[in-house]
Amino acid sequence: MADIFCESLDGDFTPLECGTETGRIIALGLVDPDNALTDPSDDSEWVSSTGSSPQTAWVITEGVRGEMPRATDTEEDGFGLVSTEVSGADHSATLQVKGLADNVAWTNKVNKNKWYVALPYSAGQMFYIDVPCTVTFRPAVQQDLKSSAFWEVTIKWSSINNPDIYDTPVTLQP
Repeated sequence: MADIFCESLDGDFTPLECGTETGRIIALGLVDPDNALTDPSDDSEWVSSTGSSPQTAWVITEGVRGEMPRATDTEEDGFGLVSTEVSGADHSATLQVKGLADNVAWTNKVNKNKWYVALPYSAGQMFYIDVPCTVTFRPAVQQDLKSSAFWEVTIKWSSINNPDIYDTPVTLQP
């Protein structure tokens, strides 16, 4: 693991020339880590993985909204004159997904496994997390009669790296 602290920077930071990169997670993709995708931006891989038997990927593209806040850095005591050093990061995403009544058995199975996760967002791109993630679906029901009931989905993983960003394949677009 020592190499994560010794990597040199390649190239310069590329600023956004104009416009804005919009937020809001708009879909969810789950991949069995034992059958990982070689190219998460390749739509044919998603199609074959969601249609395989046994199925190795699942996609929810309707009734999804969510966010991925900044990760929490993990720091430890440094050495020599360095007081602390970042040794990792704890990441999370929280989604709301419609469809309580018909998905209890499916969500119970998801809750018991680790997953690689795709999080498409409104800018036409997606985060792809290729470290095992804990994905937990729990029902969320408000007391307001006008409110929606939905699954509150919590996704958690630990990695010093940020998730990779890809263009969202058609299969993951709402």
